Amino acid sequence: MLATLADVAIARALAQTRDNKERAATINLNLDFIGAAAEGAWIEAHIDIKKEAGSIAFCVCEIKQADKDILVATGAFKFVKPRNS
Repeated sequence: MLATLADVAIARALAQTRDNKERAATINLNLDFIGAAAEGAWIEAHIDIKKEAGSIAFCVCEIKQADKDILVATGAFKFVKPRNS
């Protein structure tokens, strides 16, 4: 569940940098599980876009419960145009 949260949070943050006209597809996602959240606790994903180079972006996602780190994800993403439905 935390891996999915990190992946989706980064992809959504990146899509917003392109006014939602492009999506971000995951190229690589590394996960470091460094803590545990209490059952039922509120957790948040904090995104830091480190670099955008053409159609590739590099990001860090910190998932936290209050100020406690739970997971740190680093990844590379590719911007792609959505297919017409």
